[in-house]
Amino acid sequence: DESDSAQVSALLPRQLQLAKRLLDGNQSTDQGAEEKAEKLLRRSLSLAEKTGLGKSKISVELLLATAHLFEKRGRKLQTEGLLKKALSVQESLTSPSDSSLLPLLNQLATLFGESKDRKQRNEMLKRICTITGDEYIEEISPEDCINQARAALKSHDASAADTALAPLANWWLGDLPATLPEFDLNLLLMTRANVLEASENWEEAISTRKRALEMLLRPDHPQRNQAWP
Repeated sequence: DESDSAQVSALLPRQLQLAKRLLDGNQSTDQGAEEKAEKLLRRSLSLAEKTGLGKSKISVELLLATAHLFEKRGRKLQTEGLLKKALSVQESLTSPSDSSLLPLLNQLATLFGESKDRKQRNEMLKRICTITGDEYIEEISPEDCINQARAALKSHDASAADTALAPLANWWLGDLPATLPEFDLNLLLMTRANVLEASENWEEAISTRKRALEMLLRPDHPQRNQAWP
């Protein structure tokens, strides 16, 4: 009834703060504290659902706190589910284009980037741009760019191959992402050299291929003793 709902409304914020205290400070690496916090958050979410508060602001906060804990513990799939539910509840409280959705959309975009789910990541980025008014440019994976370029070369379309590699131009110029595996750079450079040769840009093709081979022949290179694909 209404009195129960009012009591739960007053209880849930205190439960949330207690869970956060269990996870903060010196106890943040305490597995026992994390387990206590998880049980507390799960009970609070269940209570919110049972008392008609599943679509409330405090429910969003509980979902986010639980998602943060699960992500910290490496439970990515459950983290995704909680963030999506939090996003749905927040949408029902505001609108699909409200700026309050941006932190959630950014968290989901980051999560999908880590799991290499490019389709869902692009969906989140597109929504972010719709809210902020920025131009949306679809992300394409380096692998997709390289594969598109190689397919174009097989069709003897050097221009299309060059266009396919264009988003990675900064990479072969030296502005590389910190997490880029070195083998990917070699594959990119060799593909770039093939494109230059197809365009009859012999001098740059030779220097690009030389750079790739010098990198590949370094004693510490992980692919040195493997056949080139």
